[in-house]
Amino acid sequence: MPRTHECDVLVIGSGAGGFASAITARKAGLDVLMVEKANVFGGTTATSGGIIWIPANPLAARSGVEDNLEDCRLYLRRELGNAYSPALIEAYLQRGPEMVTFFVDEIGIPFTPLMRMPDYHPEQPGASSGGRSLQVVSVHASILGDELKRLRPLPPELSLFGMGVSSGSDLRHLYKFGRSLESSIKVANLLAKFGYDKLRYGRGMSLVLHVRFSTLVRRFGHRRRLPSYFAKDSESLEPSSSGMDSPSRFVRVAELSWQAVDSRKTQSVEAPSIHIRPGRRSTSP
Repeated sequence: MPRTHECDVLVIGSGAGGFASAITARKAGLDVLMVEKANVFGGTTATSGGIIWIPANPLAARSGVEDNLEDCRLYLRRELGNAYSPALIEAYLQRGPEMVTFFVDEIGIPFTPLMRMPDYHPEQPGASSGGRSLQVVSVHASILGDELKRLRPLPPELSLFGMGVSSGSDLRHLYKFGRSLESSIKVANLLAKFGYDKLRYGRGMSLVLHVRFSTLVRRFGHRRRLPSYFAKDSESLEPSSSGMDSPSRFVRVAELSWQAVDSRKTQSVEAPSIHIRPGRRSTSP
């Protein structure tokens, strides 16, 4: 990849938000470049619960859940209090379901609604007993191929001997281990599978909630030839001395060793200068 890289959209960070933005822009026909200050992808998404909250989403509707936007507004008003912003909330409620449809139908992210997971405060007016929360179905880490080595590992506090533990069914069975035959068998199977993966791949391959989305969007970005710069060390990005408001905007990435990644190869490069082209519009409607 060249030392000076031109793009229409520069995305900083490789969490769910960064990848979602990059994939949407790439799908619209724009040239996208992603830069990540860590040497792994996933951001905080890779260490989060991995569940998104989208009221009135189409997947819940297909499962028979009738959600009312006025109930959603009422719930959010009670939850947010003085922080409630009508403009932001309306954008969220209107665009959230559209986002789900886009990532399910256009990108192939297999979201599924959690029908038994209520809102955090189900006693509040407008709360739902289930369906607003979405998770990604189970995936195997091998779909990443060579990119697996760049997947952010789980921190010790979110794993058991390095094994990812789902905050749903896995945790429930772990709590009952030794007291329930079904749970004991389930935990034994989880440990046996993790041991096999550890011996064969050097890490667990059954991804829990918080890394499934990161894995799937990274795979899509890789297939769509989304070029990326990953730092070999953890450093911050620095704007150039010319300023970000100049007509020809340049970003000077911190002077350190970087890895340039595209769909074909990975190579070490010097810190690139990135030129963001102003004003180019999407080629998609």
